[in-house]
Amino acid sequence: MARPKVLIIENDDVTRTQLEWALKDEFTLLPAGDATTAHAIARAEHPPLVLLDLGLPPHPNDPEGGLRWLQDFRKEGGTGKVIVCTGYGDRQYAIRAVGYGAYDFLSKPVDLDLLRLIMQRAGWIAELEEERRALA
Repeated sequence: MARPKVLIIENDDVTRTQLEWALKDEFTLLPAGDATTAHAIARAEHPPLVLLDLGLPPHPNDPEGGLRWLQDFRKEGGTGKVIVCTGYGDRQYAIRAVGYGAYDFLSKPVDLDLLRLIMQRAGWIAELEEERRALA
C-alpha cells in the first residue's frame, strides 16, 4: 500500500522541518512555505491530506491568509482532508476553519501522537471517499 501524500503548509522552516522529520516514515511529504507554492503542489499532486498553518506569508501574524488558502482550495475542487495546525488556537478560528471545510483543528505546539492518530483517521476517510468517487 502506498504511503498517503501530505501537503505540509508551514511558513516557519524549523516547524516544517520538525513535522517532516516526525512524519517521513509514514507519509509522502510535500512541503510548502507559502500559499502560492501550496496551491501549485495541491493542483499537481491532489494530496489526500493537508496540514495547514493559518499564518502564511506575506502576513504570517495574521490567520486570515491560511483561512483564505483553505477557502480557495475548496473552491478549486480540492478534496483533501485539511488539518489545521496553528498557533492561533482561538475558538473563533477553529469554527471558521471547520466551516470552510477543515477536517480538524489543532493548536501548537502539536502533540505528534495525536496528530498521527488524526492523520491516520483522515487518511482512511479520504481513501473511502476516493473509492466512492471512483465507483460513482
